[in-house]
Amino acid sequence: MKNVTIPEGIIPPLLTPLTEDQQVDVEALKKLIHKQLDAGIPALFVCGTAGLGSVLTTKDYETVITTALEAVPSGYPILCGVLESSTVRSIERIRLLESLHINTFVTITPYYLRATEDDDLLRHFGTLRESTEMEMVLYNMPGCTGVVIPPGLIFEMVKRGWTTIIKDSSGDNEYIEAVCKGGAELGLKVYQGLAPNFGWLNKIGAAGCVPLPANSHPELFLSAWEARDKSDQLKDIQPEIDTVWNSLIVGTDYLRRSLKLLAEQGIGSGTLMLPFIQ
Repeated sequence: MKNVTIPEGIIPPLLTPLTEDQQVDVEALKKLIHKQLDAGIPALFVCGTAGLGSVLTTKDYETVITTALEAVPSGYPILCGVLESSTVRSIERIRLLESLHINTFVTITPYYLRATEDDDLLRHFGTLRESTEMEMVLYNMPGCTGVVIPPGLIFEMVKRGWTTIIKDSSGDNEYIEAVCKGGAELGLKVYQGLAPNFGWLNKIGAAGCVPLPANSHPELFLSAWEARDKSDQLKDIQPEIDTVWNSLIVGTDYLRRSLKLLAEQGIGSGTLMLPFIQ
């Protein structure tokens, strides 16, 4: 496994802007990436859930990644989603990422035909681990996959040397706290994917968060991370974080709201992927 350094802090799950004819909006994507770089964002997660990684065609998936590689400085950390429904499909995506010289992939439990037993999950992640030298990041996303990766299974994979990083988007505070505390002595880095309370993240020892609203508000989320252990500063920043989060994410229309806001900021057209109404 390659020794890849993933920075702590804010890693936005980059949105994938589309043109009105359903193509990847390359120019808008470049503008969005430069918005993150100009703010000081230390790494990007592309082709994740919000980046349409589970539904893009292979051609469009490759376009997003090559655009990101061209837009960032050499050596800048890019994490790429491998959000496939099976082990063999995941390996196909991994082979593509290897051909593009990507170092880190972020992957989930198989969905639709779900793997729910510990042995099956170990076989899935173990097969991916053995298939590549890329860094493997676990992604606990039960809202989309229908399966929670048990904390004990995460710790076992860390002990086996398969991974050192997990992103959790369960929204279950007890779960993420248990993973943080149980993984601390193993060197596991935990990043939260849903509504962040930065003082609490600091308390439980989280390595960072992957917040969708950082696409449109990167400076705000960076400032909250920097103030996570400074209660006097955070008391003014956290309410603003909560307001932004509630306006963009709460409910079921987070992609529409987020893309529309980016369009208002001059990035993209706000177009949704079919079949969703524009």
